[in-house]
Amino acid sequence: MMNKAVVMRFLITAALCLLCTGCLKEKRAPIDIQLCEARLSDIPIPLNCRPLSASISETSFAYNTAKTVDELSTYYRAEMERLGWDVTGENNSDESVLIFAKPYRVAVISLRPHRHITLVRVDVVHHKNN
Repeated sequence: MMNKAVVMRFLITAALCLLCTGCLKEKRAPIDIQLCEARLSDIPIPLNCRPLSASISETSFAYNTAKTVDELSTYYRAEMERLGWDVTGENNSDESVLIFAKPYRVAVISLRPHRHITLVRVDVVHHKNN
């Protein structure tokens, strides 16, 4: 009888230790997402979005979010202007496209509604200012 109690206590303690160590682990984005965010630090990313790691490069990234196209359009207009970007164009159809410019750089942000989420792709192109 005593052995069953000891074994049961051991199993419960082991299970709690596993659960607690899982909770204590720091949640970090994969290194490629962190590098992309650092390279494109003047491109805002809204809270509560989910990066799509297959769509990350040195000059682009993609994510999905529960925000609507209208909410994201308003967000990007305000935040990009705050970060020194000028709106140079937009197209609203099935996929909304916002184009922003800075000296030597152009950012194209496409917003595509998909079921209950919005897919967002951001591409930044470097160019020579004539």
